[in-house]
Amino acid sequence: MPVQQKGLIQLLPLLIIAAIVVLALYILFFSSNRIFSLLGITELTRAQAVLDTEPPSTPTNLKVYVILSSGPSTLDNHNDLKWDASTDNVGIAGYEVYRSDGKTASVTATSYTDTNLSYATDYTYYVKAKDTAGNLSAPSSTAHMMGVWGDVLEASNSRYIKSLKVDCSSNGVNVTTYTNVRGEYVCNLAAGIYTVTFSKTGYITQTFTETVVDNKMTTRNVFMRKGK
Repeated sequence: MPVQQKGLIQLLPLLIIAAIVVLALYILFFSSNRIFSLLGITELTRAQAVLDTEPPSTPTNLKVYVILSSGPSTLDNHNDLKWDASTDNVGIAGYEVYRSDGKTASVTATSYTDTNLSYATDYTYYVKAKDTAGNLSAPSSTAHMMGVWGDVLEASNSRYIKSLKVDCSSNGVNVTTYTNVRGEYVCNLAAGIYTVTFSKTGYITQTFTETVVDNKMTTRNVFMRKGK
């Protein structure tokens, strides 16, 4: 056999192996891109996820609203939180909610309900935005409950009065609520000076002037006397 043909025969296995490696690499590359394509992940998105180090904008306008349970259990008390959405160069994945005692929850919406809270306890909150690459924004401004709250009792025996009307008004703004079965009430209010009126059939109406300041609850406990 000529030397040239003998050399080609010796190279044939190496050529076959090289072809198999090239084919395998091609299949692997095509399959991975096919999988990413099916998942909606483009090369640009993957590159952004790897390179994105820019944090989202800070959440703004965080507000806290106190909601008292209507039943006998205080375990149904909760605070409703709402804030304005953040923006990001790639995308917002969600938000992390922090309470006075640490991280409370991770959510995807711009709202959160914090449950099982103690009555007449001032909780402080702030929120951080999180993008799809895991970058966290700076914390929002802290927010507290704001308004007037307290207990309403009978002057003669200190029993709680339920279903008593509480009106909080100031410059055309009026918030009306009623005491629950434990005699508790809350008016969520912005900062300002309010006229607070307590009334129920069979009791003498009482009126007070209360000043609500930023990020603080004002307490007004009332003892009602029976009368016409």
